[in-house]
Amino acid sequence: PPETEATQTYICNRWSELSILMPYVIMDNSTEPKVLTENLNAGRFIKNNLNVRQTWRFYLEEAFMRSAKTGVPFVYPANMLMNEDMDADYENAVMIGEDMFYWVVLEETSGVTILLPPGNWYSNGGPTLAEYYTGGSSHTSASTDLGNLLFFKEGGVYVLDDFQDNPGYVIVRIYMPYTVLPIPISRSFQFYENGAEWRTVDISISIANKVITFEGDGSDVADTYKVSKIEVYLWHEVDSDPGAGVTYNGRGDSKYNIEFDYIVSGEEKMLFGDWTQDISSSPQ
Repeated sequence: PPETEATQTYICNRWSELSILMPYVIMDNSTEPKVLTENLNAGRFIKNNLNVRQTWRFYLEEAFMRSAKTGVPFVYPANMLMNEDMDADYENAVMIGEDMFYWVVLEETSGVTILLPPGNWYSNGGPTLAEYYTGGSSHTSASTDLGNLLFFKEGGVYVLDDFQDNPGYVIVRIYMPYTVLPIPISRSFQFYENGAEWRTVDISISIANKVITFEGDGSDVADTYKVSKIEVYLWHEVDSDPGAGVTYNGRGDSKYNIEFDYIVSGEEKMLFGDWTQDISSSPQ
């Protein structure tokens, strides 16, 4: 029946989101399944999902390699984050790597309420980019596109492919812990660059010292990726004074999301190079 076929199409589209986030995806377009050609939303789903995968491909590659080393599954139920019996409240949620939380939507709906597990999280999508949530709280999203169903652990440093606006460039996004005096955070990344070899870069940020530091691996392999922008997201109480040159994304409660948006200008900076970004002045 048409209604059954429509439901199956929706479920297939939704499951494709999870498959798109796997370490390796092979798509065969030699034939066009009827379920895709007859559903106008299928193309939008696939294109949107591929864009999300491309944006976060560095994280997916690095998380998969870390999984292979530690033996921790690359994908596992979010319930496993809690030292208790499986909780039905999280039956639609999975962790992808150690830091990416994904809420799976299998029922056709115009909006979704997402329950976040223990810990502190930043949103990937709307209504406010990089909105801060504490574990156990719920988040309502009017959009169920894949980008709005992803959340990342607080205190994270991530590299995003800036392929849509600046091909060949990356964005470094940093989610600072929610504290009065943010502690320094750092992360070591390994990427398979340009089909050549694994490259390593250590990225650290210290608000107190007002500097972001990049330390490359010293390899003589030619760098492919340049940094187009550094985004630093930090939550503060309303009565705090974060200084000038920041953007407030208020959501109407007692906190503000402060976005430090440093656009790298002048001499081009390489992802795997050795350099620092001064954050003592207003963002450029």
